[in-house]
Amino acid sequence: LAALDVALLVLLNSHKRATPPHKRGSNLPWATRRNMYWGLIASQVLLAVWLDLRYEISPWLLPLKAYIFAFPLGLLDLHFSATAGVPLKVVLGAALWCSTTYIRQAAVDTHFGREMPPVMVRSVGARTLAIEAVRFICGLPFIGILSDLIF
Repeated sequence: LAALDVALLVLLNSHKRATPPHKRGSNLPWATRRNMYWGLIASQVLLAVWLDLRYEISPWLLPLKAYIFAFPLGLLDLHFSATAGVPLKVVLGAALWCSTTYIRQAAVDTHFGREMPPVMVRSVGARTLAIEAVRFICGLPFIGILSDLIF
């Protein structure tokens, strides 16, 4: 999937650069674009849950998987933007972002004096969805603040 993300970025960049500046961007209404974002997010979450339930993944690959699944949202945003594309070095930014997650994991392990693997959801149900939603909502401000401090 990572190779597909990069290939789509290259294609979208070439399309954007070939389009005259006055025709770049989207003339779709905001409600349509918003629904496309939500549809993409929902399909990505469903695909990630489906993969998680059927295939084991190493905790060491979770940050990479997170970025691979977030990349299409950036591609959709790029598609709607009036820019001429983005440089391919954004992929290097992904590596930097992933490295901060590994550093955080090492810091947690060091703090507790033992390996503290991330929580991996193994079943899907209403209770699990509620718990993970609360965990996400409570963790998001800290992730955002700490990411901003690092970058």
